[in-house]
Amino acid sequence: MVALAVLALWISLDPGSPEPNRRDWEAAKSVIQDEFKPGDGIRIHPFWLRDSAAILSTLTVQGHAVGDVDLSLPPDPMYAARHKYLWIVSAMGRDDLPLPSADAPLEFERKISESMTLSRYKVQNSPLVTDLLEQLPTATVERWIGSGKRTQCRWNQDRHKCRGEAWQDVRVEQKEVGGSPRRCIVMHPYPDRATVGVRFEKVKFSKGILIRSGFTLEAARRSQGSDATIIFRVNGQQVASRIAGRNAWEWAPTWVDTTQHDGKIGTFSVEVSAVKQDYRELCLDAYVLSRPLQE
Repeated sequence: MVALAVLALWISLDPGSPEPNRRDWEAAKSVIQDEFKPGDGIRIHPFWLRDSAAILSTLTVQGHAVGDVDLSLPPDPMYAARHKYLWIVSAMGRDDLPLPSADAPLEFERKISESMTLSRYKVQNSPLVTDLLEQLPTATVERWIGSGKRTQCRWNQDRHKCRGEAWQDVRVEQKEVGGSPRRCIVMHPYPDRATVGVRFEKVKFSKGILIRSGFTLEAARRSQGSDATIIFRVNGQQVASRIAGRNAWEWAPTWVDTTQHDGKIGTFSVEVSAVKQDYRELCLDAYVLSRPLQE
């Protein structure tokens, strides 16, 4: 009985495959570099290897950065949906990560070491029509209080500058939101009781628009500031809204049904306001989809 107890304890504490070392990560980077295709995305599993995963974030193909690496938990279905091919870097014997879709064929696989395996899947039947984050440079960004005069921000290089401090600018960044790094539009209402709005022009509608939103880690952990109100408009008419709780640690989805506008061109707006603006840094993304996506 003692021997069986010791064996059971050893099995329960067995870590399985060792954590990959720097040589493993560099080898993975080299393989992906050689096999990388335009439109590829990279997902790391398990997600807590994010520090070492930074090595993959430095990948460049023909002088261009490959983009962000997905470390979200649970895995973000929209990350797969906006890429043509998805690399999955499986480490420490973890092979329980869901595939990008049920019919995603395996195109490439290689075992890097005892600690790491690389797989690349082709993403098929994506519902993504338009990634609105890519439309931010041509969007209209304004600030106003109540029914007062609206002040328009101006696009400059990689952001809409709003003639104030840098944190007031509206831009796309990688932020920690709801427990994971997210690629999102950063919006901060300023001053108190003011609204900052982004209006996407000439949007070709489909079945709906998916928006995920939440306060950044820095905002959610602060006692300053108030809840934020988020309003969504289609062609100037309010179609949905939500309240982001001051200390809510969330990445909350909102589905705006646009079936009646399917195939038509129009505007889509997001407006964020707060009674007290201190640390009210909010992040959101937005996608025009041909069908609802299971989060």
